[in-house]
Amino acid sequence: MSETIRERLKSRARLCLVLVFGGFVLFMLTPAVYGTGRMASIPVLPFVGLAMALVGMIVMQWLIKCPKCNSRMGQEMSYRLGFSMFRKPPNFCPFCGISLDERLP
Repeated sequence: MSETIRERLKSRARLCLVLVFGGFVLFMLTPAVYGTGRMASIPVLPFVGLAMALVGMIVMQWLIKCPKCNSRMGQEMSYRLGFSMFRKPPNFCPFCGISLDERLP
């Protein structure tokens, strides 16, 4: 049984958002874990967190595409797809109008 367009986009959006939020959490918790005195000796960990968040945002722009028209739906669609409790989830591609409930080709 093949998945729908919505399911594929939702799983990709959640993967990217977990990467972004995980990177920010790693960046913010670094001083709490190592303390402020040891930050000078371990300067790599905060940069790893920021790099992880940046990679998640860039991948979000390139990975979330419409399978029919191959246009990038970007951050706006990913937040609405990944966390539908905040806003009404989209029902169609804003560029070609294909329904997101159709099966993948």
